[in-house]
Amino acid sequence: MNPGDRISRYRIQRALGKGGMGVVYLAEDTRLHRPVALKFLPTESLNEHDKLRFLNEARAAAAIRHPNICPIHDVEEVDGRLFISMEYLEGETLSRRLRRGSILVEQAVHIAMQIARGLDKAHSLGIVHRDIKSGNVILGSDGHVSILDFGLALLPGAERITQAGAALGTPAYMSPEQCDGSAVDSRTDLWALGVVLFEMLTGTLPFRREHLSAITHAIVHDPVPSLAVLRPEVPPDVRRVVEKALSKKPSERWQSAREMEAALKPFGPDTRAPEPAEQPTMTLLLPHSGGGGAPKSRSRLALIGVIVAASAAAGVYLSMRSAAPSPPRTASPKNSTAPAVSSKTNEKLIAVLPFEVLGNSTDATEIANGVAEILTAALADFERIDSRIAAIPSNEIQRRNINTAAEAKRIYGATWVVSGTAQAVGKSIQFALTLIDPAGSRQLAAKVFEYDPADPVASRRRAVSEFAGLLSVNPALAAKASIGGETETPAASNAYLKGRGFLARYDVKGNLEKAIAQLERAVDADSNFALAHSALGEALWRQSRATGDAKLAAQAIAHGERAVQLDPQLATAHTSLAAIYTTSGRESDAIRELKEAQTLAPGSAEAARELARVYAASGRFDDAERAYREAIAARPTDWYGYLLLGLLHTQRLEYEKAVTAFEQARELTPDNDLVHRNIGVAYISMGRYPEAVSELQRSLKLKSSASTYASLASAYYRRHQYAEAIAAVDTALDLDPKRYYFWGNLGIYCKWNPGSQGRSRSALDKAIELARRFLEVSPNDMEVRADLAEYYARVGNKNAALAQIDRIPQAQRPPVMDRIAIVYELTGNRAKALPLLAAALKNPATWNQFKDDPELAGLWADPAVQALRQGR
Repeated sequence: MNPGDRISRYRIQRALGKGGMGVVYLAEDTRLHRPVALKFLPTESLNEHDKLRFLNEARAAAAIRHPNICPIHDVEEVDGRLFISMEYLEGETLSRRLRRGSILVEQAVHIAMQIARGLDKAHSLGIVHRDIKSGNVILGSDGHVSILDFGLALLPGAERITQAGAALGTPAYMSPEQCDGSAVDSRTDLWALGVVLFEMLTGTLPFRREHLSAITHAIVHDPVPSLAVLRPEVPPDVRRVVEKALSKKPSERWQSAREMEAALKPFGPDTRAPEPAEQPTMTLLLPHSGGGGAPKSRSRLALIGVIVAASAAAGVYLSMRSAAPSPPRTASPKNSTAPAVSSKTNEKLIAVLPFEVLGNSTDATEIANGVAEILTAALADFERIDSRIAAIPSNEIQRRNINTAAEAKRIYGATWVVSGTAQAVGKSIQFALTLIDPAGSRQLAAKVFEYDPADPVASRRRAVSEFAGLLSVNPALAAKASIGGETETPAASNAYLKGRGFLARYDVKGNLEKAIAQLERAVDADSNFALAHSALGEALWRQSRATGDAKLAAQAIAHGERAVQLDPQLATAHTSLAAIYTTSGRESDAIRELKEAQTLAPGSAEAARELARVYAASGRFDDAERAYREAIAARPTDWYGYLLLGLLHTQRLEYEKAVTAFEQARELTPDNDLVHRNIGVAYISMGRYPEAVSELQRSLKLKSSASTYASLASAYYRRHQYAEAIAAVDTALDLDPKRYYFWGNLGIYCKWNPGSQGRSRSALDKAIELARRFLEVSPNDMEVRADLAEYYARVGNKNAALAQIDRIPQAQRPPVMDRIAIVYELTGNRAKALPLLAAALKNPATWNQFKDDPELAGLWADPAVQALRQGR
């Protein structure tokens, strides 16, 4: 085909490549206005055998939804030409990249880990790729990896399309069992991944021969060439990963892709954990950081994308139906600061990267995580001494997988970066810290110190003193600023340090339980240890949010209040308690605690933000806007302040103002996925769906996120592209299955997509279960209550739906009026829904949301509504 040719709804732009199973073109989807890749079978090969094989590729790939697998949109046959429409991925194939030679070990491991993740998803569905090779891997400009071509995949139940004894695959990457025509399973893909990793590390294939027969003979019989000889700097453990993957017997290889990924993880930059179900909010920069987190107010369908994650990843969720997301509902217990992008030459925005632990000491790992938290917290104290200093919170660095100085600078505008190593030396842990200028990739200073678990109090103070010296902060002043709320009991201090380390990575499965256990040991060892009580309150609070256990929430309050009683001057304790109060429906108490924290740490931009969040959660929007503007005035170069202001405007249905604020944030941090996500969400609220899709896709290119996929699903739903909406929200659920509104959105989308209606009820039942559990802990979250009312209405429980609506105070109804209107419509109360539409006429953008919502089609067609429309 030639540029300009059309087939179905696609306009051909240019050829992208050609392989044994087809030719691929870049095309424009003229209906959805998006670039796609179209893969065609060669005309001369169009027989039933190849046709069946081609269809198998589409069915196999379409069954998999994962960020590291190229999404399939559709499969069509037009005028005898069979083709697949798939996402067009910018970048280059790994094979093309390798023509320029081998790559860094860390980068090779990073790529292999992403391939393993995609394979793990496919294998969990019983799908074997059978043609993993460097030519079937796309590298994005941001390092993101996508697997192509499931054309040789073996799908459960699919007809075998090979001839007896025939092998499928690219010869140099085939496993021994493929070479001799034996049965294959997922371990064949792991062999091929081993070949790809070998190729990345050495620039050559392990079994390169001149003829096919020589290649297959070498694969089955010859030993793997020595990596130690070909590239001596490859770590021995990485060599062993490759050697095990290339074992001739499948039983001696890695038995799962997940197992192979875990073995590689210590050697690559990718330490990403799944995005947490409850993301922490940006919090006060005060002494002795806690671990912080706050739930986001949620509106329903997935404009959930309004996740804000600065500092510790603040978030807001905007409903697909609601034009009004609420800003984060609470100040986080974490004493952290939002990442600030500074143009001031004398301001130092500092990132402390995760420490690299040398050796296999579990104790060293736990202590290293805790020390990273302590040092980041110490930056809060240093700021009071030196106003030029500000910190990027450690758990935000970890959650967003920031492992290099360049990434910290690109995403957060860091001007100084601290990296380090920790290693067990005898009974002590030796730390080596390096201060880096990311702009020039220069080492500015270095410090080495030891942490002695037998003397944790002195060790912590030594760590802070050395850290201060690294940053040229007066060590004596820093030491004085960093002793509040501490303990002189070694057992309590050690337990607190470990607990704080686990709490910093609360998103890792099992870490919350470990944090609680360690922090309970700390308060048992010293019942007057204020910092430990505060941290334990936070850990219990997080656990209550994750499990819906109201008893844990009560215990969290008790420990938070105990911390304040023990040390009223400890600002972090007031901040932490405010977070717990807010999510427990005690907003006035939270405001009191935050004002006290402001008194203890005057002049903090973060303090104003936290207070603004609570004001917004309480419906005091004018007070909230005033506080946000004070925060911006205090730090005008901070993108996060503009982002929060934009979210407040969104909640108030002031979408043009919101976009203006978001664009100001984008100017300060152009490569921040969160900013692009929020702009996309605002565009959805304004009915500007093509622009919304573009911004959300840009966000996904920067970082794969469950929330962004859910927001993209919302945009597709508004455009009545229900299959695309389902695929996007399914991907969100693959990444994070704990969010109730993802399930609710899935239930709604499935209702409208032919062939998917059978999934709707079970998804809505799951959403109801999770939303009810959430309300047990946060009964005053009206966003969740409105969502729950809608879900009840959708499953036919009219009385339960209306009961939930009755529990929403009139003053808090405007942000959720879309869901209230839907509940009234679904329960046969159109007369009550009509006034809500009349109110919506005051804002054209909100009117667009009603117009484009298929649930309100009947209401839209009502003569009374059209009369309202004509009269506006």
